[in-house]
Parts: sequence; structure tokens; C-alpha cells
Amino acid sequence: MQREPPSPGLNPGGTETGVLLKNLGALLPTVVLAAVLACAPDMPPPGSGLASRYELLDASGPNAAPFQEPAWELDPLVVLPAEEHRGDGFRVESIRHGPGFIYTYSILTENGEMQAQGRSRLRKRIREIQTLKALEDAGVRNRDVYVLAFANAAEAPAEGAMQLLFNPVRTTTNIPKGMWSMAQGYYEMIGAGRTYLEDHYFLELIGFSRAKREWAYRLGLDPYSTNPQLQVVLDRLAWLSLAGGMTVRLPLIAVPGGASIALTVTNTSDDMKRELRDETPEEIRIRNRQILLETFAVEELEATNFIEHPWYSPTAQLEIVDALAALSKTGDRKTFIELSLLADTPTEAYSFTRLALLFQAFDSNVESLTQFFSADGLIAAETDRGNLVVPLNIDFGFWTRGAALFLERLEEGIGQQPRNPHKKYLLVSGSLSPEAKNELQKRGWTVMANLENTWLGKIDADSFTPAEPDPSRILPEIGS
Repeated sequence: MQREPPSPGLNPGGTETGVLLKNLGALLPTVVLAAVLACAPDMPPPGSGLASRYELLDASGPNAAPFQEPAWELDPLVVLPAEEHRGDGFRVESIRHGPGFIYTYSILTENGEMQAQGRSRLRKRIREIQTLKALEDAGVRNRDVYVLAFANAAEAPAEGAMQLLFNPVRTTTNIPKGMWSMAQGYYEMIGAGRTYLEDHYFLELIGFSRAKREWAYRLGLDPYSTNPQLQVVLDRLAWLSLAGGMTVRLPLIAVPGGASIALTVTNTSDDMKRELRDETPEEIRIRNRQILLETFAVEELEATNFIEHPWYSPTAQLEIVDALAALSKTGDRKTFIELSLLADTPTEAYSFTRLALLFQAFDSNVESLTQFFSADGLIAAETDRGNLVVPLNIDFGFWTRGAALFLERLEEGIGQQPRNPHKKYLLVSGSLSPEAKNELQKRGWTVMANLENTWLGKIDADSFTPAEPDPSRILPEIGS
């Protein structure tokens, strides 16, 4: 996914745009603007890494006994609840089987068609579409954003960044000790580079990326979302904010009819949201590296490979690290990190974030986890009651040749452990066909299914449900 920093709302021929660009151009020399408008790195080719055991679910073979389940019609009206099939500004047109029992949902919006792989990402896309529609309905126009930004302009927050660009040696040798964390962030930018999910680091230095993250935070959205329609709007809002005064302190936007869009969120996942808002990707990587090395006892090479992994956005990294950090009494958390390095597609990487959340939810709601281990390349955990827990991120599981191979490898890996589990839990985010569930139960598995509708659904709702404004950061609402 390529970034396109200049938004459709900034047309060179327009009078309003001319004022905006003149203001921005006065702040930045031409050479810097050229660097700023550079695209973020290209998306790396998927499937180029080592195969993980989870890819066994993709294995196919002749449709012979015992793998003769009938084809399932994927009608959105049947598969999805009404609120996820159609709503204001969207309609799910079709559903097809994707890799690893993950569905691919085709979503028709007013701005074109998009796809979402996995039920949880479908919910995320719906939330994004509805939020953008609310902004449009509220009449949040380019001029409004620019005027608000200009009215609340702070004192040249880009000055330090400009000094670094033009005098890098002098600047870095005179950094006070109290600003060393900033220096570390600059070093990470230049040393490791950024992934395709992040803006070019010049955009960070001039304040554009911070403005973008502030808008995402106040709207309850993921600034590193792969939704191209969302990125276009966030980019536009960030450019307008930047041109209006290099600031991100914007008030609430009044909505006709007396209601308003709450441009902030406060709930159980506030810490992660504020970290995504306030910290650069480099600062997040520095923080995660420290936790991996000092808390999880991950080896230096694995820690580096994880934080520089092209498929893990800052959001995904935080979800995994924070979920594992919450499991403070669970040993060998480094095993999870090591296995997560095998993800070589965006969907597989996303699945590892769901596996981490499933472990955390099980630990909170059922039994405490005491130890992670690898069951022949599949992540599993023991509980304090001597039971076994294996999470699986799928939408709908059939009894196929791939599923049989997956289960065979899993049970072989379990058999290599020194202790036999009292009970074997399989945590399934989606659901299973009757035949697949029957085969698992015959092998002694206790299946906990449809967790997308319970544990994971609640976690997702907390991640983007607007609540009370943060009084320390939000100015009074216009018109109040």
C-alpha cells in the first residue's frame, strides 16, 4: 500500500488550497518539502519467509473420504448479523474462503470497494467506514480544519526537527541528557527505516505524523490501519492541520442537530491508545525491545527481528507485547515471540495478535497460564491446573486434509512434552463445522468456539468505542 501524502482535498488550482500551501511553504524550504512528499516504503512481497505450521490449514488434497464435507454457501445475509452485513455507507457484497479458514469479505462503500480478511478486520473496517461517514455528515470540511488548526497554533514545534535536518552533527552532539530519548528515536528512524504501514520519517520530523495520530486517537481509529480510504482522509486532515499552524490541538467538531463526534476515547485500552498517539513508531519499538529483552528474556537477534518485522505495525506490536506482558506469571513468553517471527503475510501476522489476545482472555476468564511452549511449531500453554490451551484464529473450520494434518502435528508436539494434560482446550475465534467439531471431540479436545462474539468482540469494542473526552487535551467544543 503506497502512501499519497497530498490528499484529494488539496488541489493546486483551488483558492483555499493556495493559501494552505503558501502557509506551509513559508515554513519549509523546497528541498524539505520534496523529501516530505516521498512515499513510504513499498509493501514487501508476502509469503517470502519460512512456512509456519499454521499454513498446514491451507493444505489441499483429493476430495476423498473422510474429507467430503459439502460446499457451504457463503451468503452474507446468513453468515453475518444484520449490523455487519449492511449499514450506513457500506454493504458486504460477498464472502469467499481465504487461506487458513479465514473468510475474505468484499465491502462496497460510497468510495469504492475494499476487502477485509477475517471477521475481526471486517468489524474494524465497518467502524472506520461509519466514522468517515459521520465526519462527512457532520460537514467537517477542509476550511474548518485549517481555521481550527491556525487558531490553536503552538510555537513552532517543527523547529527542532528543522535543526536536525540542516545541522545533524551539531544538533546531536549538543542534545541535553534529558532529551536522550528523543535522540534514540532519531537513531531508530535513520537506522532501521520504516515499514510500509508507516509514514516516511521526514513526515514525522515536521509534525505531520503526529497530527495524523492525534486525529486517529480522537476518532477512535488505528493510525496504522491498512484501509486505504481511511488513510486518505487521515492524511488530508493531517496536512490541513499542519498547514494551519503546525499543531494538533484541535477542539471537538460540532455536528448539526446538537450532537457531536467525540474526538477522543477513554476505556480499558486507553494506555495503548495514548501510546499510539503520543509516541513515534521508533519510540514504540524502543519500548518493545526493552520489554522483550528484559522481561521476556528474548534473545537480541529475535528481539530485533520482531520489532523490525515488516508485517507488524506499531499497533500489532503493542497488542502482542501488552497481551504477553499482562501474563506476568506465565513462563517462556519468548516462545510466542519466536514463533510469531514466522508470519510472512499480513493475515498471518494479524492472526498472531489474535492468538495473544485469546491467551490473555483465557487467563483472565478461565484458568491462569503458567508456561508457553511450542507444540511442533504451534503455540500452546499449560495452566495452573495441568491443562493445555491452544488458540486458533479462524472464521469457519471444515474437516479437511489440511485440518487433519494440523491436528496431527499438534498432537505430536503435545506428546513430546514431559507431562500429559488433564484437559485439552482448543480456543477457536470463529466456528467449526459439525464434522470438524466431532473429530476434535473424538480426540479428547474441549472446544471453546465463537470467541469473536464474546472475548475478542469485547476487546475490539473497547479499542474504538468513544467515551468521555480527555479534559487535559481537548479544548471546549465550538458553539458550546
